Amino acid sequence: MLILCACASSSSTNHAKPQSSLNLAVKRANTMQYKWLISSAALSRISDAGLPKPLLQAYFNRPSTILIGANKSNSLVPNASLAADFTSVTALESAVENNEIPASVHYLILDIEAWSFTPKTEQEFPIQAAKGAFSAAKSDGKVLIFTPATDLVKVLIGHRLTGQALINAYSDLIARPGAKVSDIFEIQAQGTEGTVLSNSFASSVASTVQSVNNSVPYLIGLSTNPDGRQVTSSDLLDLVESVPNASGFWLNVPKAGTACPKCGQAQPKVAVEFLEKLAGMNSVS
Repeated sequence: MLILCACASSSSTNHAKPQSSLNLAVKRANTMQYKWLISSAALSRISDAGLPKPLLQAYFNRPSTILIGANKSNSLVPNASLAADFTSVTALESAVENNEIPASVHYLILDIEAWSFTPKTEQEFPIQAAKGAFSAAKSDGKVLIFTPATDLVKVLIGHRLTGQALINAYSDLIARPGAKVSDIFEIQAQGTEGTVLSNSFASSVASTVQSVNNSVPYLIGLSTNPDGRQVTSSDLLDLVESVPNASGFWLNVPKAGTACPKCGQAQPKVAVEFLEKLAGMNSVS
């Protein structure tokens, strides 16, 4: 998909977006076939930060949007599909067995990372965990999205890797087998934003996923402040452009909390600028 980058207007002196520019951006966003994975909290932050409502709805108010953290439709995007997220296959299986997942929820997310929310045994055997989640999801008529973090490589290898060695290990140990036990595979590439790996990590791992099963959709992780680092809307756009055949993206707008102690203040303005640029909308400085 062709990504149309925005150019800043040097002649404007106010912050209003020209209606013609907005209308054209909405049309472009409507034609994009990306799947978006986004939480209700992130969506609200982006809306509050000033993303024009017509553009927000053009991107996200469609069944292909997967909304995390809501058991019922969100008034901002009533047509979005609903997802329940889990950081442990044990919790996912229990929820399925006890009929705790509402019929309105179509997607189940298994987010295994090297953190306190995922049991150590599941960190050490993430593919086996995904297999269990895949089976449980199927038994309940749900779609499994497997989102294994890059920090699992350190758990599996025993030490930290960087550069091409990290790409190879994540591809071989996680992505290749993981793509076989998920309906949708998500590549947590947000940590590469603004780094030397931003143009190679996601694209290399995506090639591995496609080589295993070219029919499995794959998403790319994006963040407005990955682990608290300062990044720009252009950094997010660069990552998107590195994987032109991606099925979609997980757009994160985190803030400091138990899941991300280092994230600091949420940076929704970065997401607003990114989404405007992605649709070719002129940004007024």
